Amino acid sequence: MHCYNCADRGDTVPAVAVCASCGAAVCRSCARIGSQTTRHYRLFVGGNLLTETRTIACPPCADALATHHPGRFRFATVVEQPAEQMLETQ
Repeated sequence: MHCYNCADRGDTVPAVAVCASCGAAVCRSCARIGSQTTRHYRLFVGGNLLTETRTIACPPCADALATHHPGRFRFATVVEQPAEQMLETQ
């Protein structure tokens, strides 16, 4: 599978992840890795539990999610290391 964004530019770059929002394949340079705040409802105990989970998105979806849901999604502007290494370390 090849990166969708790079394919639009005429490049064939292998994909390393899939956007959690739209499902497009993304390469190392296009992948935006961030965190999402997830709320878990504790039915019998009561109250809520908030956890941070990793999420991967393509650049357009990362921008849209961070803009429209700033308290829930946070993305790094540039991937500093390959996505494969980031997935292994977390």
